[in-house]
Amino acid sequence: MKRITLSLQSPYVGLRPFGEQDAVLLYGRDQHVRELLTKLDGKQRFIAVLGASGTGKSSLVRAGLIPALHCGPLTSPGYDWTVCTFTPGDAPLTNLAKELVKQPGWMDSEQPGDAVASLSAALAGSPLALTELYRQKTSASGGQALLLVVDQFEEIFRYRQRNVDEAESFINLLLRSASEDVPVYVVMTMRSDFLGKCVTFFGLPEAINRGIYLTPRLGPDQLKSIIASPLSLVGGEIDPVLVSKLVNTLGGEDELPIMEHALLRMWNRAREAGRTDIVTEDFEPVCASHNEQVDQARLAYAIDNHASQIYNTLSSQQRLISRQLFLALVDRRDGQEVRRPQTVKQLVELVGKQERENLLSVIEAFRAEEVGFLLPSVSTLLDDERMIDISHESLFRQWRLFRQWLGEEEVDVAELREWQHRAARQKEGGGWLDEYDSERAKRWRARVKACGNPEVWAKRYREPVHYREVNQYIEESLARVQQSKAEKERLEREAEEANTQRLRLEAQMQREAAERAEAELVRAEKEKRQAQEYAVASRRKTRITMVVSAIAVLCILLAASMYYLTMEARIRAQAALEIIERQRALEERMGELRERLRPEDERVTAEEVKRRAEDEKARTERPAKTRR
Repeated sequence: MKRITLSLQSPYVGLRPFGEQDAVLLYGRDQHVRELLTKLDGKQRFIAVLGASGTGKSSLVRAGLIPALHCGPLTSPGYDWTVCTFTPGDAPLTNLAKELVKQPGWMDSEQPGDAVASLSAALAGSPLALTELYRQKTSASGGQALLLVVDQFEEIFRYRQRNVDEAESFINLLLRSASEDVPVYVVMTMRSDFLGKCVTFFGLPEAINRGIYLTPRLGPDQLKSIIASPLSLVGGEIDPVLVSKLVNTLGGEDELPIMEHALLRMWNRAREAGRTDIVTEDFEPVCASHNEQVDQARLAYAIDNHASQIYNTLSSQQRLISRQLFLALVDRRDGQEVRRPQTVKQLVELVGKQERENLLSVIEAFRAEEVGFLLPSVSTLLDDERMIDISHESLFRQWRLFRQWLGEEEVDVAELREWQHRAARQKEGGGWLDEYDSERAKRWRARVKACGNPEVWAKRYREPVHYREVNQYIEESLARVQQSKAEKERLEREAEEANTQRLRLEAQMQREAAERAEAELVRAEKEKRQAQEYAVASRRKTRITMVVSAIAVLCILLAASMYYLTMEARIRAQAALEIIERQRALEERMGELRERLRPEDERVTAEEVKRRAEDEKARTERPAKTRR
């Protein structure tokens, strides 16, 4: 019978799940363990332990059921128990094979690596492979019951999206092994929010219905036992007021892991102060909010507070690596997150070989004994094939910065799929990215490169070749946008130069037209002035001619009269005197005539001056209208 050893460095395990070695620390679950044993004793060899995240499913099986089986209360099989505990991860059959070869009689004379590979291939060959292997391995030594504990069973749904055939082979292997006439038992733990996805595997819903065990929630007395009883193992106590405060504030998601982590930190504070008792004053520093705007300490802040403190001690480069590390350890699909363990080698490939030391420093900081955010524990050496995992899902739900990273990652993954889809459409005749989308894709690519090797990052969501296609598509789109912008700028410059030249020519033509108009105006004014002067002179000449003509006519008439008078002188002597008088009178009349003609001449002259002024005014107004 297997012997359980226990190291009491701390009465609390913190965030990590309980293991077999922690059985003595598991309180409040006795009734639940008995119920599971009853199910197994009732010939039900496939048990599905379900519950919300943080309800203690894994701890119930690892530290409750398995140690109870080793203690021998289940006598109906009549066998000792060989227990293989594993998670599906990214290679469920390989992970099962790794656990099997650790058991006595299951590894041949081959090297461990070769034994795992050959056993994994054998398990993939047939749903009955494990049954046949069990018969072969146990025929010599007699009955030994085999218990397969598949923890974090929900990981198989993520794996199925990448490898349907192996995922279905794994499920069929479990179902057939638990139904054949051999003592092979299967106990799986799974988050209840993944229950609906079980229909993707034929036969799995029926098996779960037959063997379901929904993990009960702990009552107040059980919670008090979990809080206070472990301290008695180290001779310590906890303030009853603090116990009541913790029990009353529990509730909602992740209540148990949060409480366990807070108790571990309060125990560490007490131990540093040389105490074995936990007092109320230990609560405030552990559960204070990392948000400076929140003053009141609450149990729900315990994980966020601690994780933020560790993160703030890292260098800027180590903070960047911590983001890459934690995002690599979580897979988020359809709004659900599941753990995604990675080997050290895979993580180094992501961050780059030059950052290996920084990566290991970050891992050590978050898996320290008093922290426990990462697995394996600090006592395990980290080689390239060592799996790194988050100790509990509550970390990425309670650490606010982690939640922020997951949100940013979801956006980046959505854009990866968008660019991949548009790149595929372009090959079918679709267009390239426009300037706006090219800039968006450029920013996305910069963010992805900041997360490490972009091809390794994209491999978590798409095949690497897809990232290369996307990158090439973005590069070509950016080049085309730059080419288009350069061509547009060239055309704009040419258009601007042509417009400038046109404006210059138009200005020159306008100047020349203005000069010609000015010259024409001057010439027209000169001609008008000359015409006006000629008209005035002509009118004056006409008036003089008329006067002279009148005088000439009068002279002719006078001459005729004198001729007539001379001819008649002899006859009319007396008439001569009258003629002389008439001549004198005529001269007087001529003087009067000149006097009468003078006003008329002045009036004509005034009219000419007025007409000339009006013509000058009309000439001035006509160019102004022309310019308008």
